[in-house]
Amino acid sequence: DVDNGWAPEGADFEDDGLAVGRHKLQVQTTLPNGDRLVHTVGGVLVQHEDAGTYVGDANIDLASEYDGTAYTMTCIGAVILFIDAMGEKGTGETSCTLALMGYDMDVLHIFDLDIQDGQVSGSTSADFSFFAYSFDTLGEVADGQLGATWADNILGYADIAGELDLARISRDTQALD
Repeated sequence: DVDNGWAPEGADFEDDGLAVGRHKLQVQTTLPNGDRLVHTVGGVLVQHEDAGTYVGDANIDLASEYDGTAYTMTCIGAVILFIDAMGEKGTGETSCTLALMGYDMDVLHIFDLDIQDGQVSGSTSADFSFFAYSFDTLGEVADGQLGATWADNILGYADIAGELDLARISRDTQALD
């Protein structure tokens, strides 16, 4: 019912050409005595094999030096990321707190990922409240697992490296209201 052009006929057929969406499939036949039999199955979900809701952690390490003393900070944030029904776009975010020299700083990380043939690319944007910085992000997605990494030196002051480790928990491709 989603893809009106899809109407295979016959005893045997193979077809993987259904459009993305939730379908209602109906099978009907006419018996030799003229009776008509109809059976319908609803809620058949058609989408990319990697589509869905992924959750897990983002681990972010920041290393810097101040007045001859090396500082290392780590923040771990819970991530919710959605891969669209076509399996081409991943979006999500996490927030974590970096503690540096007695100061706590909430950092929002926003993930904007492109996906093609299991390869993940795109950007992770870190919003430090007084400035934002984007990192090139690379990774892979397959079999309900998504992993990605990013790293860079920010303005010569700090090295930041991050890693996503996510697992699919649902085939839903957006937040439920």
